[in-house]
Amino acid sequence: MTEEKALYVESSVSSGSYQPMVIQTYGDNVVTMSAEAAKTRAIAILQAIAYADSEAVFFKTLTGISSSKGFGKIPPKDLKMAIGVLRMIRDNRQSLPAGISAIFGFNTQKPLVVLEWDDVKIQMEVDTVLHHATCLLEAAEAAQSDSFLYQFVTSNFDCEYKEVAVLMKNFALHRQRTRLESHVEG
Repeated sequence: MTEEKALYVESSVSSGSYQPMVIQTYGDNVVTMSAEAAKTRAIAILQAIAYADSEAVFFKTLTGISSSKGFGKIPPKDLKMAIGVLRMIRDNRQSLPAGISAIFGFNTQKPLVVLEWDDVKIQMEVDTVLHHATCLLEAAEAAQSDSFLYQFVTSNFDCEYKEVAVLMKNFALHRQRTRLESHVEG
């Protein structure tokens, strides 16, 4: 039985410089990025979602595919026209950064976003990748908040590193609990 990998995101503060950082983990692959880079990546993922959604709509509309009747046999001229329109749209839209692409899953009939880094390539459905982008934004904001709190406490109070680390951990746990409670109540 193979274990399915999950994509995790967490906030961090770099030791020494106390810069806000975001850590992304997928299996054994760990990527650390600045909070600003995480925000930029999240925005690019949101843009890829919009591209993938619009490509799916265009393709389905131009080929006459409806969610109720599925693919069936697409007339070659309709398929050729749909591919040509999608190519034209892709050629004229703002490029996505390296490692992020929007596609229409021909077999699944769903818009998809592909994320790539190092030797990792993940194809995700829109809802899943939207959650990932949201997690990147939340982790970036949390990292900036943690960095500010750490610098404030160390600059204004006579605290040992271990005391600040405990405070930071409790603050992060409280933030996480509050977010979870707001999701449950909402």
